[in-house]
Amino acid sequence: MLLPTLAALSDALNRASSKGLGDTSPLPLILVMALVTSVIFGPLMLYLGSIILGWTGKWLGGRASREAIGMALAWSMVPIAWSLLLWIPELLIFGTELFSHSAPSVAASPLLFLSFKVAEAVLGCWALVLLLKSLGQVQGFSAWRALGTTLLGLLILVVPIVLLVFAFKALF
Repeated sequence: MLLPTLAALSDALNRASSKGLGDTSPLPLILVMALVTSVIFGPLMLYLGSIILGWTGKWLGGRASREAIGMALAWSMVPIAWSLLLWIPELLIFGTELFSHSAPSVAASPLLFLSFKVAEAVLGCWALVLLLKSLGQVQGFSAWRALGTTLLGLLILVVPIVLLVFAFKALF
């Protein structure tokens, strides 16, 4: 459960940064909110992800158990967990401006800020490759078929959400 929790913490910090939560909330509150949500949503997403990838994998001829898929999914989160280490120098260099829309230090050092984002993107790509390779391994098929499994799983998650949004808009 540690790996999905750490990956969810990285995601929560990135979301807080992109939404500019520092404009309305102090840094300690942002960090506590990120930690609390990651403890809840990290394991939940691991559990749901392993169920959904199990279904879609079986549709494509996979043979792995939900536990094996969960382990493959969890281990693919190692690079995302490591990306948390990037927050240390980012916070030391840019401070609370990372969570603010008005960020003069970030604007003054765009290449430095961009280098952190490129490093995060590389780690994200590494995580995706690990997911596809490990999922393919436990399911007994190629990484390409694992990509199909993953895309089908995303459709299962996205389609109901899109339908709910359209239904909600139609009502109001």
